[in-house]
Amino acid sequence: MKADFLPPSVVDIQDKDAIALIQQLQRRVIQVPFELGTTPIATAYVHHSPAQSASQPTAAPILLLPGFDSSLLEFRRLLPLLTTQHETWTVDLFGSGFTEYVPTLPVNPQTIHSATPF
Repeated sequence: MKADFLPPSVVDIQDKDAIALIQQLQRRVIQVPFELGTTPIATAYVHHSPAQSASQPTAAPILLLPGFDSSLLEFRRLLPLLTTQHETWTVDLFGSGFTEYVPTLPVNPQTIHSATPF
């Protein structure tokens, strides 16, 4: 089953690990502060929460963020190794991968800095 937000070209993906990850892909709208106010961004992610393990009862959660111009599919082989012992979140960044890109938003170092509360 394919999520309705995926591009048509996703059917061309042949890698079985990438296909398995795509089948777990979710999207949630996150309110993101920008210089001109808050904007909703449909953000793509995969979340795994393993059953509590007796050998790792307090294993730290792991957040995986792909680099610029990439997607969470970069972690298709690493993620299965981590999810057996750790809660994991893999998130596509704004405008990359399967996360929404809003071309009217001014995203540059100055606007990012002005929206940061610290």
